[in-house]
Amino acid sequence: MDESPVCHAAVFNATVPEGLTDELIHLTYPVKWNIDALLHWHADKPVELAWTLLLEGDTVDHFTQQFNCRSLHCYIPDPVLLQKENQQKINLIKQSDFGSYPVRENDEVLCPQTGAFLMGYIDEHSALVEQLKKEILNDGYLPTISGMASPNSEQLLNSTARAFTYLMMKHRIFYTVSDGGQLQSPNYTADVQYIRTIDDIFHNQQGYCMELSAAFASWCINQGVKCTVEFVPGHAVNRLYDREGKAYPVDLTMLASSMAQFPILSDSPGATDFANVDRFYTILMTRSQQDEINTYQQGRQDDPVNYSTIDVYRLRQWLPSFNIGGNYLHTRAAAVEEDALQIVENPVWNIDNNLNFEK
Repeated sequence: MDESPVCHAAVFNATVPEGLTDELIHLTYPVKWNIDALLHWHADKPVELAWTLLLEGDTVDHFTQQFNCRSLHCYIPDPVLLQKENQQKINLIKQSDFGSYPVRENDEVLCPQTGAFLMGYIDEHSALVEQLKKEILNDGYLPTISGMASPNSEQLLNSTARAFTYLMMKHRIFYTVSDGGQLQSPNYTADVQYIRTIDDIFHNQQGYCMELSAAFASWCINQGVKCTVEFVPGHAVNRLYDREGKAYPVDLTMLASSMAQFPILSDSPGATDFANVDRFYTILMTRSQQDEINTYQQGRQDDPVNYSTIDVYRLRQWLPSFNIGGNYLHTRAAAVEEDALQIVENPVWNIDNNLNFEK
């Protein structure tokens, strides 16, 4: 395989089993990805990959294929298939190995729950998180950030939701949607979103619901506090938990959407600024709780397909952060690379450009 902007040059060998020598041979080509390059892409790019095929040392074919190589910032959650029009495709999906990722369905739709891949954009080890903690202490807004070591629920909330409210108001984090679109057909829908990390949010002073929920989860689990990302219809919010397991809903979109109404904090924040932050923090927590009780609790029972929970603290041991924002590529274990050329008798199914499954 030739070198490209997204992969290293590589040579692979395989022996054709005797029983397959007179038939059409299907090959699956491994790729030695250039992870360093991919982690720094902020947008999709067209990439041409090239292979040379040799049999017994003689070149028999050289071919190229252009791909749309997506940035790691690209996130496509929870595709939906309509039951009545896609039964054959759905049967094929159910035969596939989805590992521990659940597939939810009702009489109308089937939905593979891929939302857990949001874990890649949660970056609790970003250097920015430690910088923001230091900022809160230096400003005098809180005397300590105790996180999981908090002696009571009030102090735990101070270190998490109240502290993050202060940071968003001080840095003027507004609600804006990042570049994205939607792939839609009568049979298939999937939102294409480009996720900004906690570093991007504070650098650009903007974010939207999914990004804000991922940023807040980064802040919480950095302190050892259990926090979930809650997907509800058309929206994403958080819940954090105290030692007794009591949940506290937090919808930071409310705060970002109303930022223009809030007073700008002083360059050297003081008692008046802190009082303003606390007032809006109380409003935020009250309204978040109201939405949870009046809408989301019943919705989870009546329409479970369109609600899902990402347990960030539990999933972290299985799904690492991409560490895109803080550039901590080498702080996580490198994924095991598949470096063997494989010969398969027949592919089970594939997906064409129109998102149709074919045998």
